[in-house]
Amino acid sequence: MNAIAASIAKLRVLGYQRLVKNWPLSAMVLGYIVFLSAVSLVRHFSFQSSAWDLGIFDQACFSTLSGRLFYYTAELYANPGGSIFGVHFSPILFVVIPFYAILRNPSTLLVIQSVVVGVGAYPVFLISQHVLKNQKLSYYFALLYLVYPHVYGINIFDFHTDAFFVPLALFAAYFFLKGNWKEYFVFMLLGLSTKESMAIVFAAFGVGQLLTARHEVFNVIRSRNYPSKRILVAAMTIIVSVCWFLMARLIIRAFNPNPPQGFAEGSPWSLLGFSPLDPSSWLNAGQGSLLQAVGYDFQSKLFYLVTIFAPLGFLSLFQLTEALPAIVWIALAFLSNYPPYYQIGFQYSALVAPFVIFAAIKGFERVQLLLKADSRRTGKLVRRLFLACVLVSLVLSLQSLPPNLQAIISSHDQKLNALIMQIQTSFPNASILTQYDIFPHVSTSLISFVVPPMFSAFNKSYYAEYVQSLFDSRPDFIILDLNPDIRTHSLRSTHLYSFENLERLSSDYGLYISSDGIFVYRHNFHGELIVYEPFVLTLKYDFHIDANMVLFNGVFPEERTM
Repeated sequence: MNAIAASIAKLRVLGYQRLVKNWPLSAMVLGYIVFLSAVSLVRHFSFQSSAWDLGIFDQACFSTLSGRLFYYTAELYANPGGSIFGVHFSPILFVVIPFYAILRNPSTLLVIQSVVVGVGAYPVFLISQHVLKNQKLSYYFALLYLVYPHVYGINIFDFHTDAFFVPLALFAAYFFLKGNWKEYFVFMLLGLSTKESMAIVFAAFGVGQLLTARHEVFNVIRSRNYPSKRILVAAMTIIVSVCWFLMARLIIRAFNPNPPQGFAEGSPWSLLGFSPLDPSSWLNAGQGSLLQAVGYDFQSKLFYLVTIFAPLGFLSLFQLTEALPAIVWIALAFLSNYPPYYQIGFQYSALVAPFVIFAAIKGFERVQLLLKADSRRTGKLVRRLFLACVLVSLVLSLQSLPPNLQAIISSHDQKLNALIMQIQTSFPNASILTQYDIFPHVSTSLISFVVPPMFSAFNKSYYAEYVQSLFDSRPDFIILDLNPDIRTHSLRSTHLYSFENLERLSSDYGLYISSDGIFVYRHNFHGELIVYEPFVLTLKYDFHIDANMVLFNGVFPEERTM
């Protein structure tokens, strides 16, 4: 604890001095935080956020303040204990709780995430200053960090603890360069606490540092001399990371010892035949196909590779040992058949971004030495390089904008927000069951539940049983949104199974609100609709409906024409 306090005190002094001296950097960071907070909030209030994972983290933080440790209801089908630690070991959430307590709302998490990611520009600036000894170049690299598509992609997608890893890993790398070992281990441990998988890339970081100092390592082995602190710390990084990973796996197993058999978590490496991150599956190595795994969606994987290195001018490739942690994850992504692992716009970019940027700075140092003879030519080349990098980053980032974000918040979204607010205000202790895009708007409660999509890992009969159990719990309100828009296709199983259960429980539920395709059912309600607004529904479920099937019979009021 003393080491943590000393590190924080040192950062405060260092931070104040940097803020005063380098105000343009702070202006860039502030601009990033404001812009990304606004984009994230617009995305949320236009119902493009999801139970997976903004709703999950919002409910987990709220439940902790209510006396239940990181409890959430969205994945009870796979994690009956309900604690986030039954899926991922992310103790960094304890740091989030005091800030979340100020305003218990998913919006708070989105702003916190933007602040945390934006702050990562400071260690990038510090690393560049230490390595390149040039303030202008340090500003350039800080800007490249803020517009880097994989950093932007982490920030834009809901809330994830992975986002915290980016600045923490960069601060750890900075203190490693400086030889401030206490501070390094503090930030390394904080980085490990974001998610158990981060131990893999930190172990690779230790290996990379040993490879960078390989001549010294060989001399130590040959002469049997005592190694330098840098070598010892790199070796300790590997040991601590491996131990942390094994400990995290044991903790997850303790919180979720017997996952239900009806939800068989599909491996992102099923084509490979085993999961590289699950030691218990290594015995199955050889049952899959390496070539088939790499070849799966190969074009997208190659594009992913370009999106990692091109926005940084391919500078990282000049220091592959420093980029080793990123290379390890890239290799795992290439072996995967799970697209989010190799696409912009997901939290998994956090395993790549900090180390690719760190390697780019070190790579630029090497390139600078090669071009040192002609400083004028070098300056012109540097300006062109950074301009090209910024443009490439902006193009890739804009392409990863969520669909329909340009429409801001539609009138339909405004109606849905207003209806949710009305229910929460009038019935503050009511239990609510809803679909995944509405769940983050009601997740600040211990008695809010979500009907999951039919994930591929579900056994179909188990899925039907689970959804039935949600309805059999008789929540006070059931909220569904059938208005045909970009969300309709992915919600088809949710809607079909929900209305099937509503028809089964038609004597227990009455339609309370029908507004622009938003249906609110209330338990034990048999009166007149309090809000009614007709809408046109175009069904897009054709290939899921039998020819003789009667849809929604008895669910909608007979006197209404849909």
